[in-house]
Amino acid sequence: MEYQNITGFGGMNNVWAAGTLSIAEVEKMYSADGLSYNMMRIMIWPNKADWGRDVATTLKAQSLGARILASPWTPPSDMKSSKSNLHGYLLPEKYADYVNHLNEFIAFMKDRGVNIEAVSIQNEPDWSPEYDGCEWTPEQILNFVKNHAGNINAKVLAAEAVNFKKMYTDPVLNDPAAVNNLDIVGGHLYGGGLQDYPLARAKGKEIWMTEHLLNEVNDGMGWAQALVMAKELNDCMENNFNAYFWWYLKRSYSMLGDGDKGTTMGETLKRGYVLSHYAKFATGRKRIQADKIADNSEVSITSYHNAKDITLVIVNSGSKAVPTLKINLPIAVKSGEAVQTTESANMVGTTLKLDDTKKSAMVNLPAKSIVSIKFIK
Repeated sequence: MEYQNITGFGGMNNVWAAGTLSIAEVEKMYSADGLSYNMMRIMIWPNKADWGRDVATTLKAQSLGARILASPWTPPSDMKSSKSNLHGYLLPEKYADYVNHLNEFIAFMKDRGVNIEAVSIQNEPDWSPEYDGCEWTPEQILNFVKNHAGNINAKVLAAEAVNFKKMYTDPVLNDPAAVNNLDIVGGHLYGGGLQDYPLARAKGKEIWMTEHLLNEVNDGMGWAQALVMAKELNDCMENNFNAYFWWYLKRSYSMLGDGDKGTTMGETLKRGYVLSHYAKFATGRKRIQADKIADNSEVSITSYHNAKDITLVIVNSGSKAVPTLKINLPIAVKSGEAVQTTESANMVGTTLKLDDTKKSAMVNLPAKSIVSIKFIK
């Protein structure tokens, strides 16, 4: 059985903390010889003077195959009820001006070689923080998407609610006019929201998880915390998400270290390798059915295929190894290879034994590990 297409994996180009990414750091994360990420989220700054801040690193990521999502934290302050980058809402009489603002950003980036594939209407419209933000009601989102978003010169994503609140996107999906102006349903996983969205799928919309971080314990630097992220990735795939974006790409709790909390600047952290397993073995493929191991709830498996290969990403969150995991394949394959990440090893090759029929294989699944496998058709 086939499920969703996998668009890709990546994270947010740093804006406030940890400093901007370097070109070398982008290459480490987005090159095929590196971590193979292919999605990057950038900020649409409210002030045009700041628009050039991310051009060089975004252009480098794009040259390595990255697809770019741009998200605004706030419209320009003169378009808002608060007359500030903080709090308030976008004035209805400024909706057309806001579209022009977004299109000017798209054109600015295009003139510098960056193609903005998708634009978000608003980062976390259901949250009013003590930093840049803008509140939207579900009714305001519907009004804007229905009557104005069709004029945005990129794919449109909504609504990036804090915990993927469907109340912000159901009205758009159920409106016969608004739904045609929405290309991608997006959301975050803070406090919940990791569940299938049948309505979005029924309307032909991709589902992108556009921000999350887990930093409650040890800032996420350890292997135990990385395995929590791995399970989240597995569950996002099982719930038919098409893309997954972490928060900052470079931070002590992220993909690369930033020098904080004992990390080394630019060093690939455990979560960086976790995300790479999915980037390398799921991106550009369609998810297919993968049976679970009977009586072992600590092993999670997702599987994918395209015209060239069949792949699996297997997460063993448990403290016991599975020494002879047998994989039964739907077809005979030509060859196979496997890589694993454990607390002491990062994406190293491991033994995969194909039987004589080439329709099944055996692999060792260490305790607390991720093993990814590619079979060539």
